Amino acid sequence: MRDDETMARAMREEIEGRVRKLRKRLAKAHAGKVEGVHKARTELRRIRAEIDTMGHTAYGSAVMERLADRLHEAERALGKTRDTDVLLADLRAYVRRAPRKEARSLAPVCARLAAKREASAKDARAALDKRTRRQLERALEHGVRRKNVVALQPKNPARAAPELVRHFTHQEVWRRYEAMRAYDARLPADVETLHALRSACRDLRFTLEAFEGALPGLEPIARSLHALQDEMGELHDHQVAIDRLERWRRKGKIKTTRALDRYLARRADARDELRSRSEPRWLAVLGEEFRARLARALEPHALVTAA
Repeated sequence: MRDDETMARAMREEIEGRVRKLRKRLAKAHAGKVEGVHKARTELRRIRAEIDTMGHTAYGSAVMERLADRLHEAERALGKTRDTDVLLADLRAYVRRAPRKEARSLAPVCARLAAKREASAKDARAALDKRTRRQLERALEHGVRRKNVVALQPKNPARAAPELVRHFTHQEVWRRYEAMRAYDARLPADVETLHALRSACRDLRFTLEAFEGALPGLEPIARSLHALQDEMGELHDHQVAIDRLERWRRKGKIKTTRALDRYLARRADARDELRSRSEPRWLAVLGEEFRARLARALEPHALVTAA
């Protein structure tokens, strides 16, 4: 988006482009493709973040909130499939490298995960059938085109109201950052709280990427947030895997074996090492130096506005 175009038009065009991508990715997810599930969830999350931005800027919030809820439902429908894909891929890679006896011991765990993956994918296909996907697309297209959704201008024509992209950039970037910064009061945190921090980090990144056309200086910051987000996601994946397999073992759904113990210990070690290595980086984004970097990236925009 450009800094001199209206926010309503810029966001409408952004979402319309996203809907075209979403259509293709949901179709691949519906077909059961692993990468399709992953990319569809990412696109749903990105659109949800942009819908939220619309509701805080040039569009009325009520309609945007309803659209965001529908997107969240679609995202949740793919959640179990994606979590199982990640765990199954890691376990299969481990089994391929393991001695034959250990691989045989873990084969029933792989088989159970594969069966769960098929069941969750079936549920996702039912929840996101062709009709549901089309209804979601139409709701998005209709929501961003409705004239009565756009925020009203002042009745007095002599009064100005924020209208252009540059009128909202600072507001939206800092709103997202402050939502992330709120976690400084919750650290040190458990893995679930860090996962929530990751979600706030992702929303900030999506916002920065949306405004990159108006402010190119935001792009390297978005890249650094993406790298941090990936690390925190990997940390969460380790914890989800450990919790799931431990729960199955307690319930007797999988057998306790030395091979399983070694696999779980490997994931716990990887989780702890990753947390130790990554913690300084997520603390840094909540600190003064990162805020100053973000402010500098926004400064060219401030000069344009002042001019």
